[in-house]
Amino acid sequence: MRGILKYLFFALGIALCFSSFAQSLEAEQFDSLYHSSKKAAWRSALIPGWGQAYNKKHFKIPIIYAGLGTTIFFAIDNNRLYNAYKDEYTWREDGGNADEGNFPQYTDENLQDLSNTYRSNRDLALVFTALIYVFNIVDASVDAHFYGFDVSDDLSLDLRPTPMNIPGSSYQTIGLSLQLKL
Repeated sequence: MRGILKYLFFALGIALCFSSFAQSLEAEQFDSLYHSSKKAAWRSALIPGWGQAYNKKHFKIPIIYAGLGTTIFFAIDNNRLYNAYKDEYTWREDGGNADEGNFPQYTDENLQDLSNTYRSNRDLALVFTALIYVFNIVDASVDAHFYGFDVSDDLSLDLRPTPMNIPGSSYQTIGLSLQLKL
């Protein structure tokens, strides 16, 4: 029973320390400590770039839209060319004359190859569009996770020798300690 009370008082003391610490935080410190990565990810999933705006990384928004716009442009353009060559090939297969079509300079095999090439290019552009969209979400989430991370020049880690007592005896030994300076 005595051990349980000791752990209960220890847990209560820790909880009181954290609650008094949380109450003394200013609004900016609170925002930096509790910046939600879920909120940033959901915002970027709904509207690309919104999570970056939430994280106050506004310079990333044009990069995201340039990537999405470029890949969508190539997907649309390759889809247009794919449909044009496919329709010409289908028209010729249904009995159309090659000289009367839109692409008299190509043979049927050329049209089929061009159709396949532009279809695969369209699909690749759509894959890149999806990857940029997912990267947008992951970037917002990771950036929100590290929002309050201190990257100042004052950080250092020192390895120093430290005298240590040997438990159960009166002897001392030398050990190593890591000291983090903030």
